[in-house]
Amino acid sequence: MPTDDSAAKRDRTPSGGGTAVNVRFQAEQLAALDAWIASKGNPNLTRAMAIRLMVQMALQDRRTGPRSDA
Repeated sequence: MPTDDSAAKRDRTPSGGGTAVNVRFQAEQLAALDAWIASKGNPNLTRAMAIRLMVQMALQDRRTGPRSDA
């Protein structure tokens, strides 16, 4: 094991210094999330990235007001 944490830092996914939030999903929720990801056509889109994107979209929706279909 290295004496400094440089090796450990290389193994971490870049987080941008944000706060980690751990969430459990049911199988049906993961299936829906995976289907949404597949519909985006981006093979590099991870579950974590998709969840961040969904949260960002929901927060923008909230700021712009209710949609007509709500």
